[in-house]
Amino acid sequence: MKRIVKNLLLVTITLALVMGSMTSCHFHDYADATCLAAAQCECGEIKGEPLGHKYAAATCTSPQKCERCGKYNGKALGHNYTGELSCTEEQVCSRCGKSSGTVLGHDYANATCTTPKTCNRCGVKTGTELGHSYSAATCTSPQLCLRCEESKGAPLGHDYAEATCESPKTCKQCGNTDGNPLGHKYADNVCIRCQQVDPDSLPVGLDELHLINSGDHYEYSKNQFTDTYGYTYNGAHIYGFWSDETISVHNLNKEYVEFSGCFVAGNDMRQTATIEIYVDDVLIHTISDYTRETGKHEFSIDVSNAMKLKIRIVGERNYEGGVQIALVNAELTK
Repeated sequence: MKRIVKNLLLVTITLALVMGSMTSCHFHDYADATCLAAAQCECGEIKGEPLGHKYAAATCTSPQKCERCGKYNGKALGHNYTGELSCTEEQVCSRCGKSSGTVLGHDYANATCTTPKTCNRCGVKTGTELGHSYSAATCTSPQLCLRCEESKGAPLGHDYAEATCESPKTCKQCGNTDGNPLGHKYADNVCIRCQQVDPDSLPVGLDELHLINSGDHYEYSKNQFTDTYGYTYNGAHIYGFWSDETISVHNLNKEYVEFSGCFVAGNDMRQTATIEIYVDDVLIHTISDYTRETGKHEFSIDVSNAMKLKIRIVGERNYEGGVQIALVNAELTK
């Protein structure tokens, strides 16, 4: 009995000890370790070591990045573009394959006679050359390209027409001249080469001579003149009767051999007049009792070696004025 009691007492004591021990026991609950901290229980108990950063490799656009916490380290690598931007290709990063910019496109220089349009950067060609555009050859120049001035062939050379009396040798193609005109060679007042009449032998109008002296009522008119008979002339020496006589004196200077002309009556002639022609103050030709009814009076007189010619009209004074007598077609021949 005593043994039983003793055993029961031992069991009781053992249970008490066990129960006491159970009420004071603690189990650790560790949080996961991080890159910077080891696993730690809320009670502060630490287990193990921090994990440390696990960096992924940096890229062109991103620095190293921790795979666990996302922390960055360092700098992005930046693109490593290879090659040069060209007319047809972009630059490409050797690490990531990213392209940069846009292609430049061709910068074509204009085509020439011998070269098609050509890119100034890469030399690629497009189209065809223009080909030469030649001008016609001239007497002194070969054919020349209007664009690049390249020459072709030889000059034509001058094709001269023979010289004439008034023109030197003249190229039929370009008008270039060589030498001098031949000049006229007159025989009997006609050029033996071109048959031109010697101008020095042609009649000269009385109006072209130097007028030495004249009366108050003489004048030369270049206008057309119509006489009392209805005939019209290109110019006239007009003599009026406001005095008893009207004169005109002309310088011959021994240059002429013949003087000719025609006297006609003006519209206002009502009286009788006398017409006199003097050569070096010598009366050579006289027309007496000239009236409007007399009509045209033509004449021709010798003035060889004469210095002076005078025409004198004498008649009754006409106080009403007006045109009385006119000398027309007056010419001197050398």
